[in-house]
Amino acid sequence: MAINKTDTETVRQVRSKLMSERMYNESAINKLRENLIKKRERTKVLQFMKRKQLSHTINALTYLLDRLNTESKTEKQPAPDS
Repeated sequence: MAINKTDTETVRQVRSKLMSERMYNESAINKLRENLIKKRERTKVLQFMKRKQLSHTINALTYLLDRLNTESKTEKQPAPDS
């Protein structure tokens, strides 16, 4: 996923908020992401700034979720014998 400077700042803010709320885990991020997607769908098209903000937050959560999954996969793999 390509990520620009604005998205990087959003990721930092979202990660910080998740950590402060002790929600930086796969299940909590998944649930929050699903709820925000539903909220974005219910938001009127004319509220484009709110929809844009929700989209940025959803993208940040997706990025963090992918990162958590990648980290957990690398931790589960045994170290190669040398």
